[in-house]
Amino acid sequence: MNVRAFTVLCGILSAGSLYAQKTYPTGTVYFRAKDYAGPPVADAPYCGETRNVRTITQADGTQKTEEYAPSKSCRDSAGRSRVESPVWLQPGGPQVGPLEILLRDPVARAKYVVYPVNKTVYRQQLPPVKAVHPPRPMPFPAEPAVLASEEKLGTQVMEGLVVEGRRYTLPPGSSGNWDTRVTRIAESWWSPELGVSVLEKTSDAVKGELVHTLIHITRGEPDPEMLRLPPDYAVVDEGGDFTIPWGSESGAIPVETAGH
Repeated sequence: MNVRAFTVLCGILSAGSLYAQKTYPTGTVYFRAKDYAGPPVADAPYCGETRNVRTITQADGTQKTEEYAPSKSCRDSAGRSRVESPVWLQPGGPQVGPLEILLRDPVARAKYVVYPVNKTVYRQQLPPVKAVHPPRPMPFPAEPAVLASEEKLGTQVMEGLVVEGRRYTLPPGSSGNWDTRVTRIAESWWSPELGVSVLEKTSDAVKGELVHTLIHITRGEPDPEMLRLPPDYAVVDEGGDFTIPWGSESGAIPVETAGH
């Protein structure tokens, strides 16, 4: 995962129950045609849960910690994957929005956004990419300036996995840090055995520290049904960037016509 993909991931706060709620607040979520996930990882099936915790230092020096609902992820031996993330969250309370369910199928060369509110699957084609096999080295950032700021942190054992750590300093307004006011520190602890980050952290003086930790890891093939499209959902093909208004039962809106 490069730093751009890492910081995109750090903007996502995650999962809950698909059936927990029938009405949702109005909101719009944007989906990009370009996929930042990197090549699929074969022969390393697993399922896990990502814990999401933000810590903010108040003006008086005290710290405020908020834990958000966890995301859930699974991957099979062919590299197919599923990630569940609620779109709207209430810190310290229940889920207040629908799930974003993202399926990636490198065999079918497609990714799917599953939207439960209107029972629709939005399909986008993926370019042909050769799968990689563990042990998979930690991907390097694409940007030379970011790579120059890299600090190797050695190895640790997290969640029973040997992980390799790296830290990046992201100057104000740089790729991966769009805030022009502060410098951001990004840290990632990578498992070559699974080909995933087990811990990811970003911190800056404005947004505080946000930590994503992969926990409750189980090895082995996930239930195949989790990686299949719901049979009673309509399938809509999307050729470019698009948005979904989560608070209604209407369909996706191309970005060009959504005021962006």
